[in-house]
Amino acid sequence: MPMQSSLTFLALGSMVMGIACASRVELPTTTGTSGAVTAAISAATLGNDCSGSSGAFAGDCAEPPPASSSDAGTGAAERGGCGGGCQQSNVQLALTNSGKAKAAIAVVEVHLLDASTSERLDDVDAKNARVWGGSSYTPWDSSLAAGGNAKVTYDMTQIDWTKIGGGNPWNTYSRRYKLEVVLRVDGADRTLVSGELSREPEVVTQLLVRPLAAG
Repeated sequence: MPMQSSLTFLALGSMVMGIACASRVELPTTTGTSGAVTAAISAATLGNDCSGSSGAFAGDCAEPPPASSSDAGTGAAERGGCGGGCQQSNVQLALTNSGKAKAAIAVVEVHLLDASTSERLDDVDAKNARVWGGSSYTPWDSSLAAGGNAKVTYDMTQIDWTKIGGGNPWNTYSRRYKLEVVLRVDGADRTLVSGELSREPEVVTQLLVRPLAAG
């Protein structure tokens, strides 16, 4: 059974940027060393799983309830809402191998936590591992050469925002979250915990053009 250990983090600063039904967070610069491999969660996006065509994320981007009875016939494009396409949930890791042998690395568990209580809100899978090659991401073979470093990203399967929001996914934008990632390095499990994350609804900016009245 794999050995479980935790990495220690040093937080230096953070930056938050909201985009299309999600919030991509450049997390605090962190370091955590266990054995020859140093790993850190460097960024994350809390959105949806956009890889399928089933529309599983549609409820998250659905038209919000009208603010008042006078808004009842107003479309989402006129009063706001999501729109703008699907933003893929993902997590980015910064990895360094200071050892003398190649390391095998895999994400085996991902948990979404409440930032205040550490309650586990949902479990998702990491998929589609890719490594940054200087100008673009390419598929990653989940290994890190001796003396090497890598910036890798994993997509995440669908987060159940409806369940987390108590039946209304719009309630999830007011909460703060953390990601807990269990990373397996050469058979040993290490737990990484991110800084705080949030979801920011897309700010819709749309010019409505209507014909001028004759006169």
